[in-house]
Amino acid sequence: MGDSISFWFCIFIKNRAEYKYEWFHLQCKLFAKLQYIKQLKQGFAPLLFKCALRSHAVESIFSLILQKASIGIDLPFPLCYKKGIVCRKKHKLQEQGGMDMCKRFLCFAIALLIFLGLPLPTRATESLPAPVEEAITQWKQELLMRYETIPSLQIEFSQESETVKERYLRVDVHCTLSHEASSRPVELTRSFHASLHSGALLNLEDLLLTGGTDFLQRELTDEAGNHTPLRNWRLTEDGLILYPCRGIDKSGLSLSEDTLSRVLIWDGSVIWPNRPMLALTFDDGPSEKTPRLLDILKANNARATFFVVGGAIGGRTETLQRMHEEGHEIRGHSWNHANLTELDFDGVYQQLSWTKEKIDTAIGASSRLMRPPYGSCNKTVSSAAASLGLSVTFWNIDTLDWMYLDADKVYAVIMDEVRNGSIILCHDLYGSTVDAMERVIPVLLKQGYQLVTVSELSALS
Repeated sequence: MGDSISFWFCIFIKNRAEYKYEWFHLQCKLFAKLQYIKQLKQGFAPLLFKCALRSHAVESIFSLILQKASIGIDLPFPLCYKKGIVCRKKHKLQEQGGMDMCKRFLCFAIALLIFLGLPLPTRATESLPAPVEEAITQWKQELLMRYETIPSLQIEFSQESETVKERYLRVDVHCTLSHEASSRPVELTRSFHASLHSGALLNLEDLLLTGGTDFLQRELTDEAGNHTPLRNWRLTEDGLILYPCRGIDKSGLSLSEDTLSRVLIWDGSVIWPNRPMLALTFDDGPSEKTPRLLDILKANNARATFFVVGGAIGGRTETLQRMHEEGHEIRGHSWNHANLTELDFDGVYQQLSWTKEKIDTAIGASSRLMRPPYGSCNKTVSSAAASLGLSVTFWNIDTLDWMYLDADKVYAVIMDEVRNGSIILCHDLYGSTVDAMERVIPVLLKQGYQLVTVSELSALS
């Protein structure tokens, strides 16, 4: 049964010989809710038995059970709600004795299953990350507690989920409040967001740059200095929408592209020319440390450039393919890390051409850059590279990670020297370098940097 159980159940309140329905979605921890579940079964099953005896209630009961509880029973006849509630089929079911008896029988069977504690067949639904489920359940419970004292109030929940920018999950949960004294129901909506990579629940602050919260607060302050609190927010494919508390006004405040570029942490979907950017580069791989580095880059929506050694690719072509698929740039770094300035033209050409062919075969694309080992370059190296259509590229920040082998030192070097347009030299051979990236990348993004490839940086500089 798992460590938690979700129940859809209905409470039938007899009022003027009519049944009214309230739906609650509860997530009960099994070890803490055994008594409650027992009471639920004891209270729900007899009601079903009783309602099954009333022909006018059977159809409504089944519509509610099958649609709200998602019980996986396929019936050969249409279902609809009584008393004007939304129909599952466009036409109403004409009462037929055989069908009515079939419904009564199934109603008895379902009640018996519940009473005996046997699991009901359910339709498969896409599960949400546990932190999102918990947050949604907490919000629902808060609403139920807030409105439980209002008599004859009907509360119904619904939700839909959407993937945003292939990086985030957004779940919109709607709560509809209906009352016989009101001609129009009230709908409350709350959006919940999570990282598709980690499943972690995201707050708005997690998506904003340092100082971004203060900027948005100023956006929500009028000329008289009155601050409007933020009720809700939604991340969409087009950007960010804020929903301030403005009485009954439900209109959202869509931030302009310029505003987004000043407050949002870069997510890799678009490059803003007015924002600082830099290129993280990693030499001498691929190695057994490279996959963890790719995990860190993916979790932060960052891109990098890998200057690989041709002789190290054997057996790790899948790593190169993953680099390419996740948007990283892959370029050559010679075949065996030779000092190219010590070779003649043919020797340099061989080192570069073998590596280029290996890369192009692995990823199905042509590489256009190379970085000479040790940064050693002369006219012969430049000429051989040019003959293969390769541009030579270097760096302007050297972390000396190969010498320090210390994550704290690498972090300090980058934080002290980083600036707009930096090309940072690292190596994906060392665990200490990968450890440093776990700290470096989130901090750089929070400071407003866009982590792009060398080619992207060159094109936009």
